[in-house]
Amino acid sequence: MIAGFIVFYLLFYGYQILNYFLTKSKFQSTISKFQNTDNELKERRKSVDMRYDGEFEEDARRIILKNLMSEMPRLKELLPSSYSSGFSSKYDARRIITSYSEFSSDLITAYNEHIYRFKSCFNPIGPLKEIFLIPSKVVAWFGLSLDDIASRVFSLITIILGLIIKYYGTDIFNWIKNLL
Repeated sequence: MIAGFIVFYLLFYGYQILNYFLTKSKFQSTISKFQNTDNELKERRKSVDMRYDGEFEEDARRIILKNLMSEMPRLKELLPSSYSSGFSSKYDARRIITSYSEFSSDLITAYNEHIYRFKSCFNPIGPLKEIFLIPSKVVAWFGLSLDDIASRVFSLITIILGLIIKYYGTDIFNWIKNLL
């Protein structure tokens, strides 16, 4: 049983580290697409007459939609709490440019926070918390959301009952059978 727990723990620990680096890679890829779009916008800004700002806005809208509209699912994954409306061809140019600026700023901020948490991905306590909270996550998967304290208590009770049943299950079953 202990060997199984150690393997389970190491799998969670490895997943925690792998997830950090995969998320970092997603951030870097998306930031690079934003930087390429920014470079394209700067080049276009140089070639447009400043007196016709509307022409640049329409070109910027087209460039942003072409380069970043397909990145919306990844942006929503990386920035789940972003309030920006996103990129859509039904929006006007100013709204798309504003969304581009907001997403760019939020993306850099989230990436810096992710880099700051580098040491936490090697924290050996994190996988223990994940393993301990598996019972409450299963219940949450079925639609019953518990607050932090209730989920911890539920997980503790479930694990204790599981251990009692594992070690004394046949004795309990025989006792109940004798009562009937």
